[in-house]
Order: sequence, then C-alpha cells, then structure tokens
Amino acid sequence: MEHLLKRYSEQLADAVDDPEGKGGIMLTLDEHEAVAIESIRRLYQRSHELQTT
Repeated sequence: MEHLLKRYSEQLADAVDDPEGKGGIMLTLDEHEAVAIESIRRLYQRSHELQTT
C-alpha cells in the first residue's frame, strides 16, 4: 500500500480535491498492483465478515 500511495500521490491528491468525483480520475494499475489491491480487498472483506459473526 505504501508503494501505491507514493506512486499515485498526485492522482490521489487530485481525487481528494474533487470530492464529488466529477473529474473522473482513474488509476491505471500494473498487474502486480492490481493483484495486491485485490488481495487487500479480500482480506478486508474477510476480516469484516469475522467481526459481524
């Protein structure tokens, strides 16, 4: 995550400055970044499921 935040810091700052999302800012992730994000998403989802059961 730290790597992604550093790499995309400018795009993320632009997104924060446009809270209504009208700018349509999209990040283009490479294959490894996409896998990392998907793994984090699954980990978050699983931990959330464990907390609600």
